[in-house]
Amino acid sequence: MNGSENENMKRKLFPNSGARRRAVCLLLAFGGILAAAADEIRHVMVYEQPGDFAGWPANGGFWSWGNELLVCYDLGAHKPREGNHAFDPDVPMRCVFSRSLDGGETWAMEEHANVPLPTAISDGDYIPKPDSIDFTGDGFAMKFRDAVMWLSDNRGRSWTGPLRTSNQKDFVLLNRTNYIVTGGSSAMVFMTVREKLKEGQVRNRHRSWAWRTRDAGKTFGRIALLGEAEKFDEVSPEYDAYSIMPSALRLGEGHYICAVRELIRTDKWIRIYESTDSCQTWTVLADIAQGAHNPAALAALADGRVVAVYGSRENSPRGIFARTSGDGGRTWGAGLALRSDAASWDFGYPVATVRPDGVVVAIYYMSTAETPHQHIAATLWKPAYAKPEIHGIEPSIVTPGTTVVITGKNLHYVTSVRFAGAEAVVLESAGTGGQVTVLAPDSLPTQGGEVRVVAAGGEAGGARFTLAPSLRPDDNAGNKVSRKPAAKGGGAPAGIWFFALMMLLCARLLKRNPGLEKTA
Repeated sequence: MNGSENENMKRKLFPNSGARRRAVCLLLAFGGILAAAADEIRHVMVYEQPGDFAGWPANGGFWSWGNELLVCYDLGAHKPREGNHAFDPDVPMRCVFSRSLDGGETWAMEEHANVPLPTAISDGDYIPKPDSIDFTGDGFAMKFRDAVMWLSDNRGRSWTGPLRTSNQKDFVLLNRTNYIVTGGSSAMVFMTVREKLKEGQVRNRHRSWAWRTRDAGKTFGRIALLGEAEKFDEVSPEYDAYSIMPSALRLGEGHYICAVRELIRTDKWIRIYESTDSCQTWTVLADIAQGAHNPAALAALADGRVVAVYGSRENSPRGIFARTSGDGGRTWGAGLALRSDAASWDFGYPVATVRPDGVVVAIYYMSTAETPHQHIAATLWKPAYAKPEIHGIEPSIVTPGTTVVITGKNLHYVTSVRFAGAEAVVLESAGTGGQVTVLAPDSLPTQGGEVRVVAAGGEAGGARFTLAPSLRPDDNAGNKVSRKPAAKGGGAPAGIWFFALMMLLCARLLKRNPGLEKTA
């Protein structure tokens, strides 16, 4: 492809690229890349050891079960190399994990002997796939790396494998872990393949596909290609062209979006694709980054927004960025600089999830001026959420243990509901943020009080409850009523029985000692 052809290709790919570049320059000049000052952002260390190179969590995999998180990455020896990744190629890399039990606040490293890098696996190491495994089980996890896969039913504390993903003849699997469970034995899996060289090609073509398994991972079938095949096919064979490292979300029944890292010649971008027919066909929604960027990680917030986290390897600013979309990925807000302190271009490859309290946990590899060797770090980012409102409660007259539905607005990621200061048990929070269902506390003040809710956007109150009349003592309005079982036997209160017993004892003492009465 000559220079003129290259410019034509750029115009096809980025029809408004000149205007976009000018707009970006103006945004930079006037602070258009926003520092997320209104959001809450903290950084924590996942793994760091002087002399080590830890990298590429997007290659290893990431799993979450509420506040329990598990990330996989490569670990080797640190060695600066001009123009190359800063690891020592003479020291074998290992595949390791780090686990957090508190939503990413603290981490501990793990390693599994039967989960090495694919380069360390020989034909004799593969084992047969298990007869069955429940994809919807609480501890299910599936891991892919190139043509190898592993399965777990205990949250990655042990793995079954290595297993052969699929035997294909016309391409080579270059998988990374990205799947969406759709049933007890079914899942959508998003894989990258390298097409085998065709006549005249000196470069490989890498493409991303949507696959499906319906038999718990025993077989996988290709559904559809992600990307615009004709644009890649127009590129002369001697030049690079790829569409790799998909990160997908399911937004509704049959509705998926996927971020893909793409390159043609020297042009790079991150593109969002959409499918509304269960991955059968895909269309372009938007480009969220152009230039020296690495793969994006998508996450869905409960208020309907979609978050994309990616590493920007541009010279300035160089760091981890995020963008949000409120319309399913069609349009995106300005880039938020989660951090911009990367010491070199050798960083990024993020993975991301959302905690039960609405905090986004983004994990990536990084080097900084203070910690120049590559390490694994996490950013705990709480995006700005709308302030919650309470519109009413039903029923408003309650007894301890009553199921109460609180209605309102922006009730997302509810972490606390209190009845006059007593903590209720949260049973369910509607995805729309319109209501939350709770069990009233075991102990309630007899005078009733205010109901307050703590959600991602703050705290709300205003609704009041009253105690059921049958539980209100007439002469003790300040007491609390508890849902403790009543004493068996019924009859007079215990205080009366105690008083009667004392009178009986006194009468017997007076009868035996008449002098006591006279003395008194």
